[in-house]
Amino acid sequence: MTSDLLYVLDLGTTKAACLGAEHDLSGNLQVRVAATAPAKGLRKGRIEDPDMAAVTIDELVRKTEQLCGREIKDLVVGLGGAHVQSASSQGFVPIFPPGRVVNREDVLHVINHSRQIPVGADREQIHALPREFRLDGRRGIKEPIGMTASKLEVLTCILTARTAEITVFERALQLAGRRAIQIVPSVVASALGVTTKEERERGIAVVDLGGGTTTIAVFVGGALAYVGAIPIGGQTVTNDIRLLLKTTEEEAERLKHQHGAALGIAAEEGESVEVRQADQEHPRPMSRRVLCEIIESRMRELAGQISAKLDEFGGPRELDAGIAITGGGSLLAGIGTLFANSLPKTTITVRAPQVGGAYGSIVSRPAMATAVGLARFGLESVEDELVSAGGGEGWRDRVRSFWSLFGGKS
Repeated sequence: MTSDLLYVLDLGTTKAACLGAEHDLSGNLQVRVAATAPAKGLRKGRIEDPDMAAVTIDELVRKTEQLCGREIKDLVVGLGGAHVQSASSQGFVPIFPPGRVVNREDVLHVINHSRQIPVGADREQIHALPREFRLDGRRGIKEPIGMTASKLEVLTCILTARTAEITVFERALQLAGRRAIQIVPSVVASALGVTTKEERERGIAVVDLGGGTTTIAVFVGGALAYVGAIPIGGQTVTNDIRLLLKTTEEEAERLKHQHGAALGIAAEEGESVEVRQADQEHPRPMSRRVLCEIIESRMRELAGQISAKLDEFGGPRELDAGIAITGGGSLLAGIGTLFANSLPKTTITVRAPQVGGAYGSIVSRPAMATAVGLARFGLESVEDELVSAGGGEGWRDRVRSFWSLFGGKS
């Protein structure tokens, strides 16, 4: 097993995954090792019990170490939860002498200038992602290095997260004896896991139906333009079933996965399922259509909230590549049809990452979109695109600008 793999950790509400990946000689992502485990200590994408989360991390990484035959200390990790937010900003710098060639330092300088915006005492910036550069008023430039100008401007998407959430995540990692070399919002990673650069150029929204939350990432012109989150996920549906059918959580999960669908009409008239209710000694038959209608009600609510989030951004008119649905919740039968009915003005597709390597078939599933995207982010990062944010060496002191992956260099 090669020793220079990049290792990533996706710590979700219900599932955790660890991958070891690299690029092959053709530049394609290859997953060489992968492990998953149930997640503990999280709720709605955020860590509530760092000790339990640390147990999950340690057990999962040890499992990965056994598979790859080496110790793993440094990880690219995904940061989930509804607290991750985006904001648009602009920056500009003069070029001296006027008309000279723009260099890397000019680009990093203008990105840093765009970062000079208030984000609140309880938040911090984790990424500053250029959407567009402008040279002397010329718009739509993606790679300004090597061009001549007197003034350089940038339109940037600033991603921020709650400091307390980052701190507790790092605490869990520390308790598990591991270290984050880069923290990436899970919403961004999921999008990278299931889209192509051409789709991001055309405009696409990626909706990740997770266990605790549903996240949305919008790309326009190859660049990240907006992120949003909705506190509804697979666990919400499970809880609906548990309460309305008076079952245990375990039984509600079973019913959802084995018999559930996103549309009530998926169940035929008279079709029944056996339900083990918490207050009954023996299972009893119940209409499968009732089960599916419970799920449909929540999914239609979710689709409505997704539509509202997209309207906040500007609606689907800039999304020529449509909306991609991924995450574990996208496996629910009929989910694509429900979203197509609720969001009729754009194309809906259900996506899974497509990956090669020894574990490619195992990770090419919607629930692994975030983990695969983390690997893509980490492997395609370049040190030249780190904007200094302080004097230290930790990831907090180096904010990703990453203009190449989001529509710049090919």
